[in-house]
Amino acid sequence: CVQARVLFRALLNKTSNFSEKLCEKTRP
Repeated sequence: CVQARVLFRALLNKTSNFSEKLCEKTRP
């Protein structure tokens, strides 16, 4: 889950935790 993390990090730089949680949920 690297691309998603980068995208979310760029879009939601403030909500880092949210990005990690969402990445875990959408993890393949």
